[in-house]
Amino acid sequence: MVTVIAGTGAFIVQSHATFERRQALSIDRKRALYVAEAGIAEATLAISQGRSGAIGTEETPVVFHEGIYWVESEPLEDGRRLITSRSRVGTGRFTLRETIRPNVNAIAEGGFFGEDEVVIGDAVLIDGFDGRLVDFNDAAVSGYGLPTTGDGALVRSNGSITIEDASAWPKDRLDPYKAHVATLPATVRARLSIEDPSSIVRLAISALGAVPLETKVLGELRPGVDKALVSNGKSELKVLVPSVRAFEMPEMLVPQTRRVISIETLRVNTYRNAGQVSAQAGRIEVAPGGELVLEGPSVLHLKSFDLASGALLRLDDRLGPIFVYIEESLQLHAGALIVSLGAEAAHFGTSIFVSPGDGLTLPQPLQFASSGVFRGLVYAPGHELTLPTGLRFIGAAAAKRLIVADGAWLTYDRALLTNGSGVPAIPQKDGWQILAEEPGFAPPLRFDPIADLARRGITPFASASAALEQSGRIDYFDTSGLKQTYEGVISGPVLAAMDRVVTLAWLDPVTSAYGPELRPTGLDPDALVAADRKNKRKKKKQQDDDDDD
Repeated sequence: MVTVIAGTGAFIVQSHATFERRQALSIDRKRALYVAEAGIAEATLAISQGRSGAIGTEETPVVFHEGIYWVESEPLEDGRRLITSRSRVGTGRFTLRETIRPNVNAIAEGGFFGEDEVVIGDAVLIDGFDGRLVDFNDAAVSGYGLPTTGDGALVRSNGSITIEDASAWPKDRLDPYKAHVATLPATVRARLSIEDPSSIVRLAISALGAVPLETKVLGELRPGVDKALVSNGKSELKVLVPSVRAFEMPEMLVPQTRRVISIETLRVNTYRNAGQVSAQAGRIEVAPGGELVLEGPSVLHLKSFDLASGALLRLDDRLGPIFVYIEESLQLHAGALIVSLGAEAAHFGTSIFVSPGDGLTLPQPLQFASSGVFRGLVYAPGHELTLPTGLRFIGAAAAKRLIVADGAWLTYDRALLTNGSGVPAIPQKDGWQILAEEPGFAPPLRFDPIADLARRGITPFASASAALEQSGRIDYFDTSGLKQTYEGVISGPVLAAMDRVVTLAWLDPVTSAYGPELRPTGLDPDALVAADRKNKRKKKKQQDDDDDD
């Protein structure tokens, strides 16, 4: 009996010890999961700051509570980053992997989006490209009449998508673009051909009858959950993607501007903001035959904007983005011209935001009927928005109800996805994965990774300062208004001594090369930028005069 009782006791003690070891391993493994998630969070923050997302290294990891972690970051071809977080806590270890899209613009993510419905007319061409990687003209192919990439379109709705294409084109009906140009006054047609030479090519193609008269959506169509795609003709559609959840239209941010212009109504005949503008104003009206030039980077907060028929709005976005926030009314009349000058792949674009109102009264009807070429984004969450026949639209648009007029030519530009200005934008996660444990790891019980680092003489990084990129180059204005350049370690005290940061580029410690220049989200230009530009123009003029002499 003594032997039996002793054996039973030994078995119970051994079973209890095994259970405790398994429980300790399970607890350590769960704690390691939480530490790995902390690494993912720190890497996501670093990516939002323009860094690579690499945090610490395996040789010198990051200490977090009683564990350690390090994060590896790998760039993908489409601009996303693959980050892998590895952690060690006691006997536990964990490895997480996620795919991150940096600073996704929630409006541009919808492509051409209608909250309630999208209606596409006849003879419409919709395609897409990524302006961060290639110029549209370099990506365009033949075979569709008009130059097109042949792919990349994105049309979405939380309701249905309707394509109102005719099964047979009436013989006596003109091409929609040719018919539209015929309605313009001769002076406007002449001005359009000067401001937008591509309109001549498009008109010539229309006159030759080389434009396909069926609608072509060369990319994805995504109707809402349990909603339909309705088409009664012979449209060419590439991919129909069913939505698994509703697309949420983001909150609109009211811009913070530096100046308030007290004029209630400003009537413009000819005006150019040679310097940059950051201002809140009342109503702007551009008279028939008048011309308004907006040069980026600029921020405008207006009660209303009215572009009369025969007027010209020139958007010079080659040196910086243009943001226009409309509180009450946007009226871009038929017969008016819009021209975006940033035709190269590195353009910044123009973002137009129209307030949905207070929710108590119906907002004023929106008119967006001008001709020309527009590069950028239009966001009108409380309105019905029609993208007109005569406007070559390159970018993205979102509205309560979106209508694409007959003969319209739209191109979705994915470069807008990384532009967060005007709406909240944070890195988004595309995928999440637990990796299998690496073989050959058998730590002893009570293993302390932090103590192990101390025994080996390694000082781990602190979590808040473990991103590999710590140094960089900053162009900024100092408190006296002079433009300066700083190169070195970037910290809070260094930034606090700067009046305003213009651009920032992080230094990659592995390649010893600077990354792409970043501009602060919602860039708020002021007189300092204008003064700097004026000084440069003055020096250039002096140089030209000296050369003439």
